[in-house]
Amino acid sequence: MPMTGKDKTAQERSACVKIFNKLVEECNESALKYYNICLPFLLDSSNDENPVLRVNALYGLRLCAEYGGFVFKPFIGEALSRINVVITHLHALAPENEQAYHDAVFALGQICQFHRESIDSTQIIPAWFL
Repeated sequence: MPMTGKDKTAQERSACVKIFNKLVEECNESALKYYNICLPFLLDSSNDENPVLRVNALYGLRLCAEYGGFVFKPFIGEALSRINVVITHLHALAPENEQAYHDAVFALGQICQFHRESIDSTQIIPAWFL
């Protein structure tokens, strides 16, 4: 977690996100105990100015939506809000933002697929019409 501080470079913070993402991918259930620590960092990073960090964080949100089950549920509203920022960004499809946009749409789809009973449709419907 020391690598998540704002005093760290985007590359260091991105490495932290990648490590957590790999843990979620490879050790689904074992990773659940780290969600409360790591998800707030992923949420903040999903709207970071650095495109690589943003992409990695949005990919992580997708993984957490898929594998996080009930542990991810408290984060759904904030995740939808952060995803909406990426999708509705004025330059969302500019070359430097395009991958983040696609990862945000994919994360939104995973939340809809795995957590449909917990989502607020007022947050989802506007995003799908963009």
